[in-house]
Amino acid sequence: MVDKPGTGKRLLLVLGGAHHDFEGFEARVVPLLQSHDYAVVTTYDHTCFTGLESGGYDTVLMYTSLGNAFDGTRCGHDLAPEQAKALRRWVRGGKGLVGVHSATVCRENNRDHWELLGGRFEKHPEPFAFEVYPLHSRGEFTRGIKPFRVYDEFYVQHCTDDVRVCLAALHEDEIHPMGWRRTEGQGRIACLAPGHYPDVWNNKTYQTILLRMLAWCSVRGE
Repeated sequence: MVDKPGTGKRLLLVLGGAHHDFEGFEARVVPLLQSHDYAVVTTYDHTCFTGLESGGYDTVLMYTSLGNAFDGTRCGHDLAPEQAKALRRWVRGGKGLVGVHSATVCRENNRDHWELLGGRFEKHPEPFAFEVYPLHSRGEFTRGIKPFRVYDEFYVQHCTDDVRVCLAALHEDEIHPMGWRRTEGQGRIACLAPGHYPDVWNNKTYQTILLRMLAWCSVRGE
């Protein structure tokens, strides 16, 4: 783990897996978080989830891509059952979890992982430019936000019934969730589907939404 000093809320940034620029995401997002008074700890060690209770963290931010299957092999080991259960238990107790982009990539049978996040990645077409639309003009994440355009991987996901979708995009005449929130126990969870490329991470509207998700998730309970 690497400490990124700060005086505000303590945040654990969990990275790693396959097929994504985790170091690039870290390099761009950590300074953004520090500029908003987060004390950031980064790790690629997923055993961290079993030690969350003693870590003093307020929120976990996941940018992972786990359990991917390509040509019969697995690239990016999935969370072990005890790790996924520990994360779920920690969130239920009143903590916050934000999943970005490929955080929803995991094996279908890892229900503690994807049910906690509220969605599971199914597929994406070749990257293309698309509009992301806010659905709630006065929502926690979308107040004052106008539609914005990104060139990115367009994630098609299976979401749980209890998510509140706040961002959406259109592909092949179907509407797909691009951002949502949910609660579990006393904890709060939010997901932001875009985020494969640096141009997306650098988008000011995208950054505003991410920071709002983190702020909302850091508040205990409903």
